[in-house]
Amino acid sequence: MMLKVKSGKKMEQIPAVLGEWTARKLYCVPGVSIKSLSTQIGINSNYLSFYFNHVLGANFHQWLYTLRIEEAKRIILHNPGVKISEVASAVGIPVIYNFSRWFKSIAGMTAVTWRNMCRAEIAEKSEKKS
Repeated sequence: MMLKVKSGKKMEQIPAVLGEWTARKLYCVPGVSIKSLSTQIGINSNYLSFYFNHVLGANFHQWLYTLRIEEAKRIILHNPGVKISEVASAVGIPVIYNFSRWFKSIAGMTAVTWRNMCRAEIAEKSEKKS
């Protein structure tokens, strides 16, 4: 599945192509790298790295893991009973240590704490409806 940047003004096209790539949740594929992404969207990896660092203000890994952790938070929110290891695998971070480290770095709390917070909010909403 190739998402190609058309020749010409590549910098202006990157947001749309990355938007389509993220909408397809291709960031959840384990092992994705800036090189594989650059190949998928048809742009030089150095040029793409420049875009991340200077336009988005984050390096590729920060951007990628932020997408993955935000997806993990959505999964936990909608399925508070899901195992954290299943969430980690679902978002493309199969090594639980790495998932935990990135989750805490990005969310400011552990995934278990996030899940407990979601459960508490759901319980509170249920009590208010009763």
